[in-house]
Amino acid sequence: MSIPLHELSNRKALRIAYCYQCKTMTKVEPYEGPPEYDQHLQYWIDQHLHGKTPDDARGMVFVKDASQFDHSGVAGDAIEEQMIEEVRAELAEANLEVYAMRDGLKYDAVVCHRKHGQPSWPGKLCGDYQADQKRVGRNDVPEQYQQYLCTYCPYEETVRVQKRWQAGQYK
Repeated sequence: MSIPLHELSNRKALRIAYCYQCKTMTKVEPYEGPPEYDQHLQYWIDQHLHGKTPDDARGMVFVKDASQFDHSGVAGDAIEEQMIEEVRAELAEANLEVYAMRDGLKYDAVVCHRKHGQPSWPGKLCGDYQADQKRVGRNDVPEQYQQYLCTYCPYEETVRVQKRWQAGQYK
């Protein structure tokens, strides 16, 4: 959809919705008002649930102000493309931050694993497996969503394998 420059200049913002599940970016019509009445966004959300509940589906809406971009000598489509490129750059930067954090947790977990004498389940148990001091993140998170440093530890994999054997998942 081509947008004339004068229309883009008059718009306050361009909304770009990103779905983490199917990795798509979609322009969503601008809206001012209570979010619960935003029918364009609700339609987009309904299209990108991928069989999940709204609380479990992952997506993000970026709002870019057209006045932040240089309008001299460029068409409205070029400004819109600049906005989309900026969103892509933000997503790439966020990805790098997530991977760096994950790698840091993995390193800390391996150091902890070695400090405890490289335990393996069920023979050599880890003394502080999923203990409160190993919790990662906030303490007010519901039990099923809590994460522990142990999640990134080699010991966790031996626990998972043993539980699968006990459940009869390996034949």
